[in-house]
Amino acid sequence: MAANSKKLYGTSSGEISCEQLKVLYLHNNSIQRIANLDQLIHLTHLYLQWNRIGKMENLNQLKNLRKLYLSYNEISCLEGIDDLNFLEELHLEYQNVQPQQEFTFDVNSLIGISTSLRELNISGLQLTELKILKTLPHLAKLSAADNNFETSDYIASSINHLNCLQVAVFAGCPAQKRDIHYRNKIILGSKSLEMLDNKEVNEVTRAFLKSFDRIKTEQKQKLTNTNSSCNKAVDIDIREDLPLIHSEGIAFDVTNIISQAIVENIQNKPWVKFREEDTQ
Repeated sequence: MAANSKKLYGTSSGEISCEQLKVLYLHNNSIQRIANLDQLIHLTHLYLQWNRIGKMENLNQLKNLRKLYLSYNEISCLEGIDDLNFLEELHLEYQNVQPQQEFTFDVNSLIGISTSLRELNISGLQLTELKILKTLPHLAKLSAADNNFETSDYIASSINHLNCLQVAVFAGCPAQKRDIHYRNKIILGSKSLEMLDNKEVNEVTRAFLKSFDRIKTEQKQKLTNTNSSCNKAVDIDIREDLPLIHSEGIAFDVTNIISQAIVENIQNKPWVKFREEDTQ
């Protein structure tokens, strides 16, 4: 049933009475409150985007709902869908709320949709965290563009457990704008990602990045071990009271020379270092 762009201000039973209705279009109206949909128990698709709805309510009776569109309203909290255990798609992007008001999530509602939800759009909600993803392990598509995620490492760690995730969008967040390695880090953070910010992620790219990351990690570990060995050797062998050696107006600090000799012998680099002193 299509009732979009009809300048409706509510969802009353007088306006909607088809009990066998499965798809209902109510977008692009002036609806301020969700109400009187209780009888539509067979509804699977509900389109309520581009209205003036301020709260998610009176939806739990729609137990067969698969797709719910509530984007571009005035909602500030995901709530009231505890019993929508078959919901597969939820669209909440770009709510018209106060500039500094961050969108929040009701735990019971997240638990209610945790096993069924496959697609989530939370773009433009001024979010700084992605903790909600811990309760949504079956997500295949995530749109979270234009939020306030600061680092690529945080995004990567937040999606690491989403083994079904195929499509993700984080474009427009600070991490994407500032970090030149943003894309590589996100790809490495997901085992299943096929599209990132509308660009394909192929297996050749993933394999190359994994190989490069492994080599980089091994090199860092070697350097850490080398430094640890150097520090230990210096602590054991170097005395602090060795004198300076003078030769042709140049003073050599024996302690520094021996320290550098031990370190540079391991690292295979030139080690001689001297300092000039004013001679009287």
